[in-house]
Amino acid sequence: MDITIQNVRAPALEHNGRYYKVFQPQSKYELLKLHHLGCAGDTVITDIQLEQGDFPTSFVEPAVTQRTLSGLFKDMRSIELELRDEKSTLWSKIQKSNQGALTQFFDTNVKSAIAQTANEIRQEVRNASNSARVQVTSEGVTIGSTTLTGEQLASTISASPRGVDIIAPKIKVKSNMIVDGAITASKIAAGSVTANALDAGSVTADKVKFDTAFIQRLVSQQAFINELFAKQATITKIQNVDFTGNRIKGGQITSLNGDTTFNLQTGWINMNGQGVGIKNEFPGRALQSLTFWEGTSRDEVYGEIPVAYIGLLSSRNGLIDRDHTAAGLQIWNGRKGDTIRSVISVYGKRIDFREHGADNSPVVYLDMTTKEMYGLDDIKIRGHSLVELLGLIDENFDGIREHFKKNKLGAPGYRRTNI
Repeated sequence: MDITIQNVRAPALEHNGRYYKVFQPQSKYELLKLHHLGCAGDTVITDIQLEQGDFPTSFVEPAVTQRTLSGLFKDMRSIELELRDEKSTLWSKIQKSNQGALTQFFDTNVKSAIAQTANEIRQEVRNASNSARVQVTSEGVTIGSTTLTGEQLASTISASPRGVDIIAPKIKVKSNMIVDGAITASKIAAGSVTANALDAGSVTADKVKFDTAFIQRLVSQQAFINELFAKQATITKIQNVDFTGNRIKGGQITSLNGDTTFNLQTGWINMNGQGVGIKNEFPGRALQSLTFWEGTSRDEVYGEIPVAYIGLLSSRNGLIDRDHTAAGLQIWNGRKGDTIRSVISVYGKRIDFREHGADNSPVVYLDMTTKEMYGLDDIKIRGHSLVELLGLIDENFDGIREHFKKNKLGAPGYRRTNI
């Protein structure tokens, strides 16, 4: 028999009634051509075997599992039993030794094999395009399936005490089963997880990442909170744009720069700044303000005296300090050495003094334009009535006039001083 290998035709060698040829492959697509023996009829070649080495060994059925089953029995003494049917393509073969057993069945293009040793049991069924296998060892069980032609695909299930591994291009489960780790963020459609799909208490604080991005999204227009209710919450620091609530309790509210504090426990408000205070302005009306200042007050003898003063003013020009449109009062207090300066300044074209706040209250007022006072019935000076004093003066002048008349000294003129 001639064999062509690598475009070279040469006679095959013969050993124990078997033809063989030794060659060194140059590629994985090596082409071997077996030539007709030249006798009449067809040339039938059986028991073809490809193996490594320089000399042929006894024929062993080709491998039928991913790991070569025949390799378990190669080069060892064994009992072989082969059954064939000349009228069909069916055949079977059994090999047994002190190391294991191999059973094979063949029908047309389908072959199955079972190999068993002390360490493992392997089963395989294959045809021209596919194969499936089961391997059992002390480490576990492996089930696999492979496509032998066209696109190379393989699937494997491996079960061991450490767990179960499933490796496949595609897994289809026909049951209500969710594989651990199968649900990830990329598998969840936007808006598919709603409050109705979550059990109460299923989302806990340790499952939520609270960072700057979370807070920014919470206070942005993208996150609208209708109601935030808590029985008790302890917050050491919160920073946002707007904070709204029907009832807010706390100990102290402090400005960002620390100048203003509102102690809710004591009721004190500290405003440590120049020209700070409270103001209000109605449309078309004068500005109202209560302000706090530091400055100086001029003394004719001691010059500028440092003072602090408070202003309660109303300004038609919208100012929080005094000008020619202001009405109100300012309280000044300070000292320079032993010189004390405390002044209350009242501003207004008319300054009223009333007994009470009702419209019918008696009133005494100063007209600062005319510099006149109205509404007084009397003035006490050192405990004495000014009206009575003027009356006594009037009586004295009246007595002097009578004395002049009686003694014919003339009649001096005088004006009445009584009120």
